[in-house]
Amino acid sequence: MHSRLIRLAIAGLASLAMATSANAAAILEFHQQNLADTPIVATASGSTTTLTTTGTGATGAIPPGWIPVFVTLPGAPTALQAFMSFTTPLSSSGAVATQSGTTINQDSYTGTIQFNFAPAPVAASNILTVTFTGGLVSGTAGGGSATLSASQPPNTVTYTSAIPNIAAIIAASTGRDFGIGFSGIPTSMSTPSGPGLSLTGSPATIASFTASTGGTFSTSTSVIPEPSSIVMASMSVLAGLGYFGFRRRLMGA
Repeated sequence: MHSRLIRLAIAGLASLAMATSANAAAILEFHQQNLADTPIVATASGSTTTLTTTGTGATGAIPPGWIPVFVTLPGAPTALQAFMSFTTPLSSSGAVATQSGTTINQDSYTGTIQFNFAPAPVAASNILTVTFTGGLVSGTAGGGSATLSASQPPNTVTYTSAIPNIAAIIAASTGRDFGIGFSGIPTSMSTPSGPGLSLTGSPATIASFTASTGGTFSTSTSVIPEPSSIVMASMSVLAGLGYFGFRRRLMGA
């Protein structure tokens, strides 16, 4: 009986904790239409590294800053053709890059990322526009990949969308975060060869590179427990505590 009530009390506390946890969901996932392209260009200048969308990812009538991508959206049965651009270049703003062991980090990236059904910043075709501060670029020194991530909280990540169901999800969210991968950074094992992810300059910044890309953008909401859940959890806790009080009175008699 003693152990059963202990388990009941613990289960009640666990239920209450789970009821106040956060629900996270992806609102957009993307990857390039041509995975062999390397349309992400990182350019080191002085103590700042800037990421832009350009190069082989945009061809023909597509403006050079827009990359053909496939996007997966909530409720969509298949991936959709779209375009992605860093409409405001992503800049490290002079933040010093560091290397700890084999890991390179550079934070304070800011900028704007847009996904659009048209290869231009047309408001009515806006799938998702992301403006952020406090982004972190991280990866293994000499490696062929890196990631850019940002989250709110603690930093600022703002989403807007012209798609009603996505706009509704954004409006209901209390948190937003994303992760973008950069792959195919030239290394000593690739052709043409390169140093892989590396540092340059003093103070250090991430060295120039080209890469392919893909990633996920998510929202999260804090779940407020229903009154019935709170009552049930509280009863479980009180039952356990009541048993201990009764036990102590018996022992003191």
